[in-house]
Amino acid sequence: MELVGAKRKFGGLNLRKQRENSVYRYLSQFDDRPPDPLIKLGASNNGLQWLCMGHEFEIDALTARFPFLKVYQSRLIRKGGHGSVLGFADSFQSCFVENSALINTDGNLFRCKNILHLIIVRRTIKSPELRDLMNHITSGHEVKGVHTVPNEDAEAVAIAGHLQSLYLSPGLRETTIGDFLSAYPEILKHGLGASSYLRWLEHDGTVEEEAINPDLLVGRLDGQFDIYDLKTAALDRLNITKGKRNRRRFIDYVNEGIAQLANYRRYFEFEKNREHAFQKYGVLINNPGLVLVVGNWDNSKVQEIKEAALPLHNISLIDFDTLVQHFLGERTGETAE
Repeated sequence: MELVGAKRKFGGLNLRKQRENSVYRYLSQFDDRPPDPLIKLGASNNGLQWLCMGHEFEIDALTARFPFLKVYQSRLIRKGGHGSVLGFADSFQSCFVENSALINTDGNLFRCKNILHLIIVRRTIKSPELRDLMNHITSGHEVKGVHTVPNEDAEAVAIAGHLQSLYLSPGLRETTIGDFLSAYPEILKHGLGASSYLRWLEHDGTVEEEAINPDLLVGRLDGQFDIYDLKTAALDRLNITKGKRNRRRFIDYVNEGIAQLANYRRYFEFEKNREHAFQKYGVLINNPGLVLVVGNWDNSKVQEIKEAALPLHNISLIDFDTLVQHFLGERTGETAE
């Protein structure tokens, strides 16, 4: 169980279930191979707090991409090792990790996990043992599962860190990312949230679906709205483009998102559909900008994307890492080079 995100006013918890091959894939954000870990946990009630843990890394270079790492001044770094930073002995039963960061590496690739509160138990744990664990975690005078930040800049860094941990998690559903961005509209500025279900009231006779369901409608300064479609960081792809320069094009996964956006644009070309959107959601959409959020810095090569995007009409692409940098740049004034 992991707490993800933070709100100033508590409004309850939303449950999201994610199946993984093993806890090692969840923690390393790469694969489920048996690790040579930094720390091997055994027995029960192990607790790790206020630590930045990882195999060899250069903290200054990583902080440019993952600004939340600068929050953790206590660092445990191991030379050598591979896979998940945390390992589990045969005797392991339970542990918790809070206010910590895991730095995972695979060659030249990095994944960093920003942890507010994480509880790991063996699946065979009994109810009394689990109750004892929870009592142990909540004993004392500390409030658990809460971010304490000195200012709004630090708040933005914490929220961005949770988003990065999400989109760099293998096997994550697109809807989970959409739900997170809906809960934090400041990341996309004036985001109205997911699931804007709009029926086709007018079309040219070729439309077969009943409605469109854009992920996010984002307000502009002129009062109009742009449309965002969310894919994933495409962690299983080395590159989101393919082909040589003169035949550069996007992979099918990206093209699916582009086709979806083109369909949304077609919807708003009809007056009755535009009126329906305004009556239902109060949004003015006429010739909207179309933005596909997909990929990350590891698989998004700027020049190749520019070449592949040449045939596109009024459709932009942005990767998740760049999205986070834009958000933090506006909130804190700091961005990566």
